[in-house]
Amino acid sequence: MLHEHFFVDHSVMIDALQTALCEQLQQDLLQHLQISFFVSGGSSPIPLYQALSVAQLPWDRTNIALVDERFVPVNDPASNEKLVHENLLRNQAAAAGFTGMSVASFSEQPKLSAVVQACNAHYAQLPQPYSAAILGMGPDGHTASLFPHANGLEDALVKHQYCMGIEASPSAATGAVTQRISMTRWALLQCRVLYLLFTGNEKKEIYEQAKTASDSRTLPIAVFLQQQEVPVEVYWCP
Repeated sequence: MLHEHFFVDHSVMIDALQTALCEQLQQDLLQHLQISFFVSGGSSPIPLYQALSVAQLPWDRTNIALVDERFVPVNDPASNEKLVHENLLRNQAAAAGFTGMSVASFSEQPKLSAVVQACNAHYAQLPQPYSAAILGMGPDGHTASLFPHANGLEDALVKHQYCMGIEASPSAATGAVTQRISMTRWALLQCRVLYLLFTGNEKKEIYEQAKTASDSRTLPIAVFLQQQEVPVEVYWCP
């Protein structure tokens, strides 16, 4: 259920995606008192989040939650929660609720398994429906924190729980932090629509491969591109 939106201009792409997301959220808010909206980290969605932050929406009836998180304190520069607070949860969108995946500080180093357990409890309380999720894609074919051949990947692709702990192999795509928390395939497919945002010709080649790849452990993004349960709106520019 892929719908491809390819652009030559980055700002035009961001404007189009912001419009589509606002329409999707507004539509769901007309039908439901509360909704959930899931967002990813990374540099690609920052202009989108800044544009969304000034959108005139009933943000007070919207709960924003993370698709994935690095296993770091929330004030760490690598924290997705920090990025979302600085770029999305301000202006009009400051009225939205927020559910993160990490803990405020690591005065005593917590266990990843304990944080994941808490995440599952918190995500089980998120308001329905799950309206939309913004996904990205790395040059290795990962999305969310579902990294190729990572420890925890297979469970994250098949288990019916909201969040999973991931231990990825160090790579340019993971950066220094290889321990992650990620929403599972099952949880993300509870969304009414998935929006996939990525740029560059290198990633476009990976995307085209993943549309027909048979091994999701090598290209995890394939599990979303090849499923027929939830529409995937693909936004790309060079």
